[in-house]
Amino acid sequence: MRSTNNFLEQPWVTAVIALAQAFVLHFLYITVEESRAFAQYPEYLNALAGFVIAFPLIFLFIKRNANPRHILYISLSVALVIALCGYYAGLQSKPIDKLATSSITFVFILCSLIIAFKAVIYAQLYVANKPYTFGNLYQNSWRTFIVGLEAWIFTWLLFGILFLGAALFEIIGITLFSDLLNESYITIPIFTLSFSFAINYFQSSEKVADTIATVLQGIIKFALPLIVLIIIGFALSIIFTGIGTLWEDGPGSSLILWLQALALFFVNTVYMGTQKETPYKPWLHTLILIGIAFLPIYSMLATYGLWLRIDQYGLTPARGFGMLVNLLISAFSFSYLVAIIKAKTNWFLIKNKINVVLGIAVVVVCILLNTPLLSMQVLSTHSQMTRLDLSKALSNVEMGFFKNNLGASGYKALESIRDRMLALDISYDKRFKDVFVNYRYSRDFAPDAETQNLDKSYKTVPANIQVPSMIIEATFDDNYNGQDVVFIQIDLNGDAIDDYISLIDASYGELAFIWTFSNDTWSRNSAAIIEASDSLDIDQFFIDPNLLPVNVEEPQFKQLRIGDAVIYVRPKMNKK
Repeated sequence: MRSTNNFLEQPWVTAVIALAQAFVLHFLYITVEESRAFAQYPEYLNALAGFVIAFPLIFLFIKRNANPRHILYISLSVALVIALCGYYAGLQSKPIDKLATSSITFVFILCSLIIAFKAVIYAQLYVANKPYTFGNLYQNSWRTFIVGLEAWIFTWLLFGILFLGAALFEIIGITLFSDLLNESYITIPIFTLSFSFAINYFQSSEKVADTIATVLQGIIKFALPLIVLIIIGFALSIIFTGIGTLWEDGPGSSLILWLQALALFFVNTVYMGTQKETPYKPWLHTLILIGIAFLPIYSMLATYGLWLRIDQYGLTPARGFGMLVNLLISAFSFSYLVAIIKAKTNWFLIKNKINVVLGIAVVVVCILLNTPLLSMQVLSTHSQMTRLDLSKALSNVEMGFFKNNLGASGYKALESIRDRMLALDISYDKRFKDVFVNYRYSRDFAPDAETQNLDKSYKTVPANIQVPSMIIEATFDDNYNGQDVVFIQIDLNGDAIDDYISLIDASYGELAFIWTFSNDTWSRNSAAIIEASDSLDIDQFFIDPNLLPVNVEEPQFKQLRIGDAVIYVRPKMNKK
């Protein structure tokens, strides 16, 4: 046993770290909520958030009965790695006011959780001077997961009680407690303090965590044979149905990956120790081995299915992650098959050694996913750019994919071909700006309404007509954050009086209104804009209204009136 020092186990140390964490988290919350300048630097925002969340958690989980220097070194090192991953994820989220970043943030958070979790269970063995056996690692993983879950439940239960009490006081006219619980500088410290001390408490009672783990493992032990029967039965069924139907419709590859992941988790839960006796009777143990031997078949099926999609439609982050997960699962599946062939019924003794090594490989992959070496956004951008037909203008759907899925690399790729696209479609520059808008940030940092209404320029069809001033004033006074406005003069209802259509290119889409003259005044009616699939006509029309003809068409179907209800047929606008 290593020399121990109880200094870090003092309650005041936990309190100081939790309060420091709360202070930084409150700063980050206010920064994002109030859209302060620091929020425009997601690389620093992510890095700081990753560090301030990871360091206390890792510290709390490994600080028991260990050398303080080792604890701080491990906690700081892992937290810095996570911070660097967050820094790169932030770079992939820029410009923050133009890109959708939820998928990038999700990958960063998921990878950070895996890195921290793996670091904790390996570090717990290191500071306790225990061997790195799969049995020890798996036992620590169950304990860590259950302690974290218990602390999470306790914290939210505490909040539930506090909000219940505040609501009761509010009923009798005392709003002080409700007001305080609505303030982030109160709720964030309560959360960090309660969660930190809950971890301390539940870690000191490992028997509870071990008891819960034993119950769950018992349930999984009974469920594993059912999973194996599904694995064997489905594999044999494919012989008669063929594999083509797997990818005709529905998430065939995803379901296969889930089945494999579930099977591997169940197998490792049941065969987690180094015991020489099998947990099942001989015949059932043999059935389990047969099921495990079928897993490489599923790996090949998943690989084929994913490769079909990538070959047809190119690489996307989702397909890239699917292929990466499939590779990791395949490494486990084929390794287990080799272990079964070599050691037969004692195969799990080899499996346990394999898992220790592959567990570290999982951490390495999670780190690389947040670097240029294995960034799915970067790799997908290269793949999609090679597949684009640059002889025709990109559709809004294609640009939306680059914005929502490919982050900074997708944005830069489309910027690089902006001039080429603009030569093919005069509205490309406008559509590029419209598509690449993060509505939260564009709203928070938008100029004020008075500034927006200073410019009341517009275009008309026919050119140089006089638009009634009332229509112009009403259009601009409504403050749609319009970039372009076009007024069309045309008789729509056949009453020999010209009507006006106002087309407004608002920040959130195109709007249309019909103005008709009756009783010596102009009245406005909302109108719908229906475009053919992937049509660019409206965007081009805002740039040059003389580019396209403007005509009046009779509807194919008249309206059906039932009392005050009106039923009408929307025209089909599928592109021919």
